[in-house]
Amino acid sequence: MRSSAVRRFVVTLVAVTLTLAVSGCSQGGRDGIAGGKTVGSQVEEEVDEMPFPGPEPQLADQPLGGKWDWSRYEEFSPYLQDIGGGPTFFEVVWCDVEREQGYREWKLVDRIAKRTIELGYRLALKIRVGTCWATGGRGDFVRGSKGKTESGVPEDMGAYLDFVRAAVKRYVGAGVQQYALENEVNSQSMWAGTPDQLVDLVTEAAAVIRQADPDAVIVDPGISSTAYGAGIASWLLDKRQDAEAVAAYQRYYARRFSTRGEQLPEVRNADDLRRALEGEQAQRNLAYLDAARKLAQSRVVDVRQLHFYEPSENIPQLMSFVRSQIPDGMPVQAWEVGIFDKDADSDDAQRSDDVVKTVALLLAEGVQKIMWLPLAFDPTGRHSEEPRYGLLQPSGEPRAGGRAYLALAQAAQDAEVRPVQSSRFIGVALGHEQSTTLVLWSRSSSSQSLSAPGGLASRPDGQPAKVSGGRVDIGQTPVLVKVPIPADEAMELTT
Repeated sequence: MRSSAVRRFVVTLVAVTLTLAVSGCSQGGRDGIAGGKTVGSQVEEEVDEMPFPGPEPQLADQPLGGKWDWSRYEEFSPYLQDIGGGPTFFEVVWCDVEREQGYREWKLVDRIAKRTIELGYRLALKIRVGTCWATGGRGDFVRGSKGKTESGVPEDMGAYLDFVRAAVKRYVGAGVQQYALENEVNSQSMWAGTPDQLVDLVTEAAAVIRQADPDAVIVDPGISSTAYGAGIASWLLDKRQDAEAVAAYQRYYARRFSTRGEQLPEVRNADDLRRALEGEQAQRNLAYLDAARKLAQSRVVDVRQLHFYEPSENIPQLMSFVRSQIPDGMPVQAWEVGIFDKDADSDDAQRSDDVVKTVALLLAEGVQKIMWLPLAFDPTGRHSEEPRYGLLQPSGEPRAGGRAYLALAQAAQDAEVRPVQSSRFIGVALGHEQSTTLVLWSRSSSSQSLSAPGGLASRPDGQPAKVSGGRVDIGQTPVLVKVPIPADEAMELTT
């Protein structure tokens, strides 16, 4: 057989058990399905040499990453490289990879995986079904230029699980360790089944993923940011904290009332709130939050996935709610984080402050990974009015928020993360052996003075903050203070 990087040969894979047996004999014990044709109950598949046969990439411990448009990744590469690696994800849709039954085309996902490695980032995969021959119908919610559809329930669960297994075995060599199944299922435009059908699908797929890669980490489907306001309010009502429930609901949706008035009506009292939670979308949100709770409590998933776009002051209460839904010690990762503010008249500096507060509070609450979405503003996209803030201009030039995110990412790499517990300040400490970066803002409306001997202070946009006599005044605008002492000593400065 001719030796080549594109060497191909044809094998016949019959049943699931035979697939497992054969895969143990392939290079590195992993198959590399590229395509094939269905013949009866068999799938005749064309197999490439392993596209990712090498050892797992060695990457920095960087909790901050993002999600970007791969058609413009060359413009974004300088910024991404400055961050120094981090987490990102790509959505793999069965109906896109296997548009024709029995023939799988992996070229796009392969290209993304290779480019992610080149950038020094850690790739996670969201595996979705989509709508096509595999679900016996056409999508009711076709979105964007790529024609994305909601996911239907597979008609042949065995065929779906075979696809999931093939994806895991193909990309384990690219350093992929984490897999989420489906995405924002509380939206009808993302999931066409029921909550019970979702739980069944995730349960079966998770078992197959762990069989294909015992080191794999299963992440739950992810519920949209807007669903959590209903979840928090219902949780507080159940605890008979009516006034706090009303306040939490109003605070959480402060930037949404003008855009989703029918789905998210404003409320004045507990009776109004209960009526709002009886709405169709609110009920769907609560049902899928409960499905996520079941997946976590039964340990079908290993990680809770958080999506968050609301005002940062909601984060402590949001995390209290999330922790009430998952087993003690289960990690939380924020795969989709950003700022939604469609009617905002704030300038870029204010957005920069919001970026810092959102990221700092998530880190302080113990969130393991944060992926900003969208990385860049796209004036040609579906939301040209930019309701969600991009860190970069379309050209790849960082905005003030992008510079702030970069500063946080560089401080967070390989850092010990400690929440600031102070009566004067809110924020987080990012500690290293000989230095610590304190990310702080005042807990009150008045400025607070911080002693920072030998320290350097900067505003979120990178401009230096005033340090006088070894002290820096800190108000509502966050300040990054780097001091030449370890985290334990640095924390004492905030008391």
